[in-house]
Amino acid sequence: MAETKSSHKIEHSHVIMGLLACYDALAVMASYFFALLLRFDLKFSSIPPEYFQPWLKFAPIYAVICVAVFYAFRLYKSIWRFASYTELVRIIQSSIITNALHIILITLLFQRMPISYFLMGGTLQFMFITGIRFSYRFVLLLRASREKAEKRIMIIGMHSIIGTT
Repeated sequence: MAETKSSHKIEHSHVIMGLLACYDALAVMASYFFALLLRFDLKFSSIPPEYFQPWLKFAPIYAVICVAVFYAFRLYKSIWRFASYTELVRIIQSSIITNALHIILITLLFQRMPISYFLMGGTLQFMFITGIRFSYRFVLLLRASREKAEKRIMIIGMHSIIGTT
């Protein structure tokens, strides 16, 4: 019976790790798409094909690279309800590495992109990756403080009867 519970726990953690990796892949692709969109005044039709096509071709490659780097930095092994300075340092380090790889690889494989694309994309990526992880801890802290505030109490007292004599 104990073996079944532990194997169930392992499966659950693998599911969570897989979902987080999928989120990360989507988040890193979206961060640079939004960077392009911001660069061209939030008008999709204004994004020149010479910038959109390289992003479109490179985005899946970059997503795989990011998930691999994040895995190497153990971002999928942390227990995020206890997220702290150590996890933040890992996110910063992995973000610097993945953003540097983005700049180098998209330029070498496809073409040079606007500098604002790299700055905004890197910033958005960091916000998306950090936000999901620390929001989990924040929600748990809010829930815990709300539960403390909402403790149920029962007041038991004696009712005195004034007798008539």
